[in-house]
Amino acid sequence: MLVLIVLARARGASAALVVGLLGLMGAGGLLGAFVAPWVNRRIPAKAVVIGANWVWAALLPSSPWRRGRWP
Repeated sequence: MLVLIVLARARGASAALVVGLLGLMGAGGLLGAFVAPWVNRRIPAKAVVIGANWVWAALLPSSPWRRGRWP
């Protein structure tokens, strides 16, 4: 999380944007905490791990086109 804040400030993000970034990260953590028990009951852990790796593999080739865009 600290790396994201440092990168944001280095790329010229305002303090308000950094606070908004922290708020969104906190909201994502809370949402994940509330959704995790439901997912854990319905989807096996093995399927979650394999699915997450497939999502990473599918999105990774698009990363060169997203570089240099901030915010």
